[in-house]
Amino acid sequence: MTTGHIGSTGPAAAANTAAAPALAPADARRLARWQAHLDARGVSVPDEGDFRAFGALSTLERLRRVLRHTAPEHCGPLGLVISELKRLKNARAGSKAKGGQRGPTRTRSIAKADLRADWRATLDEMAAHRARLDAGRICFDDRRPPALSQQRDIEYVLRSVSQACLDHDLSPELSKASVKLWLAREEASGRRPSGIALQLRKIAEFLAYPYEANTATNQTAAGHPPVRVND
Repeated sequence: MTTGHIGSTGPAAAANTAAAPALAPADARRLARWQAHLDARGVSVPDEGDFRAFGALSTLERLRRVLRHTAPEHCGPLGLVISELKRLKNARAGSKAKGGQRGPTRTRSIAKADLRADWRATLDEMAAHRARLDAGRICFDDRRPPALSQQRDIEYVLRSVSQACLDHDLSPELSKASVKLWLAREEASGRRPSGIALQLRKIAEFLAYPYEANTATNQTAAGHPPVRVND
């Protein structure tokens, strides 16, 4: 993921802009929402995580129709995400047809409700802290929680690491061994190095934000010790 503004500048970019067909009002609004999404994440070259955080399958399919004209170079990772979501959709449809369990299949991640209690507490505190800052409230706290969109990425990585641990009959934790198990799974699935690097940064951001019930005295809540990486 590269920071900055989407697209390029110069004569070539101007020529491409001039050649692009005029967008329908709905597509123009969709493109504006996508640009605002990237700006909020500080991204110019989106990867799969950026598209996943933007919306559901139908939203991404409509976005692809727009990007084919305005930023075709970004359609590669978008196509991968759409294919993955379609596979999940077809798997759910097949499960329902056979009378199986309804709802989304989670083969690579667990539900947030199944995360460790201390991880959930940290995520909830992070979200509440971000909401207070966004509302302009005064916070006597030096911590700066990530934007809510980034927090969703952090949650997804934690759910994925937890699933990797459980699949190996291990209790979920952020240890070197568990992260290596998760990394091996991500690499085997064809995840790009840039995407893996982004997700590793999400783990680092989570570890840098311990849950604190009283930040003024730096005390942790009972039953919720600060998260850390174990050896």
